[in-house]
Amino acid sequence: MHRLNTSASKRIGVPAPFVILCTLLALLVPIAAGAQSTNAGVLADSTMPPIVELASFERVNGNLIVFGGGATSDDLAYFEVGAAGTSLAFSVERTTTLLDRYLALASPSAPVPRALVTEDPLGTTKIGSRTIVESVGRQHLDLPITGGGNAASWGCGADDTQANFEAQFCNQAFGGSDLVIFCDSQRWWDNIRQENRRRIQTFTAYCGGSIGGIGAVIRHSEWRNTGAGWEWVVESSLPLTHDQWLYVEWLTGSSSWKQGRHTVTQFGGGWLGTLRAATVFSN
Repeated sequence: MHRLNTSASKRIGVPAPFVILCTLLALLVPIAAGAQSTNAGVLADSTMPPIVELASFERVNGNLIVFGGGATSDDLAYFEVGAAGTSLAFSVERTTTLLDRYLALASPSAPVPRALVTEDPLGTTKIGSRTIVESVGRQHLDLPITGGGNAASWGCGADDTQANFEAQFCNQAFGGSDLVIFCDSQRWWDNIRQENRRRIQTFTAYCGGSIGGIGAVIRHSEWRNTGAGWEWVVESSLPLTHDQWLYVEWLTGSSSWKQGRHTVTQFGGGWLGTLRAATVFSN
């Protein structure tokens, strides 16, 4: 099934102020849904293990690419954050694995994260004699990446239009089976989409102010039984600032209810800006 949905999703209020538990340089501390934050930045009642950084790359254009994996699960995550005027390093079409992307970026002698090898059916063959490790540090790319995602068209100001967002982020060959695409290209303060699938991919583009470098937050959650009952468990929270876009891909071993929420930060009773979003689910 292939469904393109551009209708408005339900706009709901943002909960009480929360603390973001990651930066663009360090992935993902998940929390139990509804847990309350403390001034120290630690969320109470956190029951789920974190998704940890496996490897990261800084592109010549300044974009940051991060590969992540579940600390005690087979979850895999990939994200790229970029400034307006830049495009994705790789196509979102399902013709490559995360290992393929890593090998295309890393130097020939660089070790390979174990989780990426395990996820790829041909992983051990593809890596040859490379060493397998649990994680790899930050790597800086010397050459530009060409032939990746759609050409850059979105940006804040005059370029912040529905048409430009759709051209760069929505109108892509996502691939996969049981595909559901929500292209919410109008301006939003808070946007939520959810489906039962193995994979969720999200695009978020933000224009507006920020507090502490955070203007909007993109959260990815899974419906799980935490022992105290079924609830939405936040697996990742990633921030954006003005004139930035974020692409996230999160894959689990089996289908489950997944949710993508794109939220602008509130301050003084108002919203700091607006965002545009796309959320894609597939198996």
